[in-house]
Amino acid sequence: MDETALGRALRKPHVIAYIEDRKALNALNADDLMGLAKVRAIQRGIELLNNSTSDAVTARMVEFFAGERSKGAQIQVNVDARSGGYEFIRPGQQVVEIKANPAPKATPTDS
Repeated sequence: MDETALGRALRKPHVIAYIEDRKALNALNADDLMGLAKVRAIQRGIELLNNSTSDAVTARMVEFFAGERSKGAQIQVNVDARSGGYEFIRPGQQVVEIKANPAPKATPTDS
């Protein structure tokens, strides 16, 4: 098949629909495979966590599982550097404003 005939065939509606169906099916298969791979990785991680004789491996598995939960809890903070920055206030922390003392007034000196 030459390039011209292939180009004409790829523009036909039924061929476009078939290609889109295959793309969707492949995407679903990839999602299924990724889900299966993740399950297997977690199973292996739990096995390593429970049975590893190496403290380093156990520590890595603890870090992995502890970090897995915090991935969705990301917070974005935008700071306008021209305003002088920001201060993070923890829940339950009391806010205290510190005001700068005005410059002392100049007093005439006795001469």
